[in-house]
Amino acid sequence: MTTSPLQDAPLLAALEDGWRTSRPTAASTTLALGARAAMVDRVSLNAALQYFKPHAQALQDRAVTPMALPQELSSQHFDRVLLWPSTVRAAARGELVLAWQHLHDHGELIAAQHNDRGARSLQTDAEALFGTVVVTSRHRCRTVHISKRSANFNAEVAQSWLHAAQPHRNEALGLWTQAGVFAADRIDAGSALLLRCFPEDLQGEVADLGAGVGVLSLHLARRCHRVTRLDLYEADARAVVLAERNFSEFLAASADWTTAQTRRECSLHTTEFAQSPRSFAGRHGIPFDSHDPHPLPCATLLARHLGLHWHDVTTGLPRPYDIIVSNPPFHASGDQSHELGLAFIRVARQALRPGGELWLVANRHLPYEDLLQRSFASVDTRLQADGYKVLHARKPH
Repeated sequence: MTTSPLQDAPLLAALEDGWRTSRPTAASTTLALGARAAMVDRVSLNAALQYFKPHAQALQDRAVTPMALPQELSSQHFDRVLLWPSTVRAAARGELVLAWQHLHDHGELIAAQHNDRGARSLQTDAEALFGTVVVTSRHRCRTVHISKRSANFNAEVAQSWLHAAQPHRNEALGLWTQAGVFAADRIDAGSALLLRCFPEDLQGEVADLGAGVGVLSLHLARRCHRVTRLDLYEADARAVVLAERNFSEFLAASADWTTAQTRRECSLHTTEFAQSPRSFAGRHGIPFDSHDPHPLPCATLLARHLGLHWHDVTTGLPRPYDIIVSNPPFHASGDQSHELGLAFIRVARQALRPGGELWLVANRHLPYEDLLQRSFASVDTRLQADGYKVLHARKPH
């Protein structure tokens, strides 16, 4: 989720006020969870955590190298922890516990949220976890102050919230997921519609823009056997880790039908397959097409040509592709915006090889067709349902 400087300003001001109220000294250490580049001018930071690539890059541009994942914090402790929490409550609760875990015994936690984006929930949860908290309201935000020395920390609540915020396997989906990532508890309706439209004869090198936990790419890996390379580009570092885990499971399951030597050589000539390709595929749950000269999934090839990239798609792609698929984000700071989708289309147009294809799903009301028609040789709507549309575009040869 992106935010504008104007939207960030009130929350930055609230966190700065809280930090200054805590009276930090020159020797005080400060960790920012959910850090933003604008904090660098307001607060003396010693460490920062930011999983969203555009914000992380902006911090790096200001000479602050953020950590992308909580485990990178290891056993470090700080005098102050500033928390810019997630707007997803289960994730924000986990962040409150994480902040507590990285406070010195005498430390102070300062967390703030916009009044219209969960400030009341933040206060309620802080009180449930820490007992008495000090609350201030300024800049259309609510700020909670917690002193580790005076807090009545509820370890049972903390354990429950940490568990709910951790990566977990959703057995109903067959996917690893986590609170706070896109569509954490479901296959969203847009992706489901796009999956219905992919032809099984897609071939060549494929990029998945805004890949999330890998829903679209896993479908391509399972069903589109002529795919020779698959690169997932995703701005949320948490989702990249989950996608890697999901693909690890897929590739491990694929190892059930081939030998280690076959995986190394990407050979299809195992004895079992050579004797009866159709029965081999049936025994291992592999879709089989007797007209396909390479009827096995591309798992062995993808083991060598699979890329998972923590990347801001709007900055462009590092290589060309034959096919690009995308369910682009269309929210900025909780508000609908089509600018990100338009940026994804421009990047796709630049990265596709001549004759390459773009497969895109979007909310039906989002105005992508004009840019597509100006940028591609042909554009058509393949399917509309449930408030979404699937658009297909082909680049000129």
